[in-house]
Amino acid sequence: WARPLADGTMAVALFNLGKIKTVVTAPWSALGLEGPQRVKNLWTHMELGEKNGSVSMEVPRHGAVLLKIGKW
Repeated sequence: WARPLADGTMAVALFNLGKIKTVVTAPWSALGLEGPQRVKNLWTHMELGEKNGSVSMEVPRHGAVLLKIGKW
């Protein structure tokens, strides 16, 4: 799931509907992004730095991670 934000960045939710934790990847091509992008975990407020091409996060079973991706 992805939604553009008013500041030009994107809110991106990574979901894991499975019974075990797993790594979920969001490729820039699926989000309409190019080049290096800053990534922030919106629930932990942790800056994850610049990523190039995609972002991958471990998502707990039946869980979700909410990210802010873009240049701000």
